[in-house]
Amino acid sequence: MIEGSEDTLYYSAAELEQAYADARDSLIATVDRDELQEKYLLIAGAARGSYSPPADAAADAGSLVVGCLAFDQDRERYRKVILTLTGDVEVTNLTSEAAELDTWLRNITQQFPPYPRG
Repeated sequence: MIEGSEDTLYYSAAELEQAYADARDSLIATVDRDELQEKYLLIAGAARGSYSPPADAAADAGSLVVGCLAFDQDRERYRKVILTLTGDVEVTNLTSEAAELDTWLRNITQQFPPYPRG
């Protein structure tokens, strides 16, 4: 199970607005509205998923998290949903929805050059 506190797994809308404010004016990709809606509907299933046991994978490789955010109405906050975690440790969300989202997101990012820094 991916563990974390309220501070590391949940975000308010204001925190997300602040975190991504600089990226708002940068178009990286476009996604068809129907395709986006189809993938959005998968988030709820992924959010209910359980995780594979953490497995040691590499040393000093850092980590790459592919994930999404699911709105938690009870807390009125967004919860981080990890689809895959790779690097020093590997963890996988075991739902089919998570697998589909992970593949889709990785395919989108491979189509475009890295986001320019600076």
